[in-house]
Amino acid sequence: MRECHYQKSLKKLIFSYLTDKDPDFFKISEKVLRIIKKETQSMYGFAGYLDDKTGYLIVPTLSKNVISECRVENRQIVFKNFDTVYGIAIKSKKPFISNDLPSDMGERKLPEGHIRMKSFLAVPAVIKNNTVGVLAVADRKGGYGKKELNFMSVMAGFYAMIVYNLLNLKRIEDQNENLRQIVENARDIIYMADMSGKIEYMNRRYKSYGYEESDVIGHNMFEFTHKEDLPYVMKAFNSAVKSGKTRDILKYRIMKKDGSFFYADQKSSVIFKNGKPYKIIGSIRDSGRERELFGKIASQKEILHKIYEIAPDMIYIKNAGGFYVGANKACSHFMKKSRKEMIGRTDYDLFGKELAGKIREDEKKVLEGQTINAVYEWRGRTVNVVKAPIKDETGRVKYVLAIGRDISRIKKIESELALMKAREKIKKITSDLSHDINNTLAVMSGYTSLIGESIKEDVDEKNGLKIIDKSIKKAAKIVKIFRRKIEKEKL
Repeated sequence: MRECHYQKSLKKLIFSYLTDKDPDFFKISEKVLRIIKKETQSMYGFAGYLDDKTGYLIVPTLSKNVISECRVENRQIVFKNFDTVYGIAIKSKKPFISNDLPSDMGERKLPEGHIRMKSFLAVPAVIKNNTVGVLAVADRKGGYGKKELNFMSVMAGFYAMIVYNLLNLKRIEDQNENLRQIVENARDIIYMADMSGKIEYMNRRYKSYGYEESDVIGHNMFEFTHKEDLPYVMKAFNSAVKSGKTRDILKYRIMKKDGSFFYADQKSSVIFKNGKPYKIIGSIRDSGRERELFGKIASQKEILHKIYEIAPDMIYIKNAGGFYVGANKACSHFMKKSRKEMIGRTDYDLFGKELAGKIREDEKKVLEGQTINAVYEWRGRTVNVVKAPIKDETGRVKYVLAIGRDISRIKKIESELALMKAREKIKKITSDLSHDINNTLAVMSGYTSLIGESIKEDVDEKNGLKIIDKSIKKAAKIVKIFRRKIEKEKL
């Protein structure tokens, strides 16, 4: 094996790799395998690299006679187990050489049906103290010595640099593909234009507006701008061309394929080359739906605000700590305090310890997620309050919403109604009683008259009956007066 000969092979390998427009692991591994087999005069061999994500050994190519002679079932070019002869070199980061492989293998047995090898040489491809691959040859007549080891070490060094570079290229390609997928599937329109405004790239979001690639690429972006917005957009664009700076957000209307327009928010940046503006890139977001949604939200907010302010009932909001964060006019009027005086304070500041303690106990239930109905007495007033929880996006109760009504007048009316009902009941009872008393007195008057007629000579008895009759008539008169008063009150 002549040194100049393998140096020539190395130069050829490096030149081939550097001039290859699309280098890959298979092509470089195949060329390396061809060289190491030839230069070491080996019957078998392989070149493989370690996948940087899984750590598995990937063997893109095996020598043809290995493929044809090997009888191992389910042969694969991905090796996960390094408890093998080639695994010694990978794990130790040192070459492994054996000219009596069956004896030197020890417990590292070959699979059933594998090619039986007598001599074996494996050298790890190490760069920056990391093993990135391995080169291996087997069954050289006369075995392997220092020359073969030195040659394989040189080749492994070159293979390590190439694999390291290819892994980096693959990593960059993967990142670029991920970025491409992100850009292509973005919700926004992503574009790039030259400094005249001609569109050079746009992601496929243009399809959402009815366009094809040919309708967009090569066309000037101003072609799609609403004529009323064109002066504003051109002014911003020309300013960016001159200064290299863009506005934060450019709001204008963009034409769809069918001739209609949508509202857009555009954010752009200038790319520089040799210190001068070179390209302009940016994203365009369809803000029409957001504008419509914000309009609806604003309208609903206005309606709720008016309800909140003109409601005759008291409405207030407290945070979980019991501090007032909002109160409407009715609440401020009832409390006889301005909203500024209420916000940031607690019930202990406004109602005193006893009532505030009761309110706080009730609101603990609300903070647990319950809706409650409570009645409070304060300064001779009775207030009915319904309290409900307001939760945040995580489901945790953040605020207590309360709607209160002064029911003092209702309570008074209820008391008066109860009193009236009691009076009506008394009137009915007394009316019935007076009627019964009159009937009884009439009977008594009749009997005294009959008794008087039967007594002819006893003066004292007649005088007694006169007194009784007089008393009966007086009692009847009293009952009559009492009934008149009752009837008068009914009227």
